[in-house]
Amino acid sequence: MKKILIFLSTLTLVFTLLAWTGQALAETSIVVAQDDPPRMMNPHGDDSDAGLQYMANFFDGLLQRKGPEGTLVPALAPSAGSIRIC
Repeated sequence: MKKILIFLSTLTLVFTLLAWTGQALAETSIVVAQDDPPRMMNPHGDDSDAGLQYMANFFDGLLQRKGPEGTLVPALAPSAGSIRIC
């Protein structure tokens, strides 16, 4: 009888935890807090710390850095390369 009670208690706990994490995973919004609002939404016109923090969260880049060496790899760009301007 004691084993059945322990089993049922464990089963109830597992289902409760699964239901709770399922609700947390179902969230569709994210909140980002910034200490200071940007002066403008032009990513090329605002180079303040507050502006750069906001723009990094708001805009996706064409390239991103990967690995400890910081190698540039395509993010949104289909490919990456260099061009020569004569």
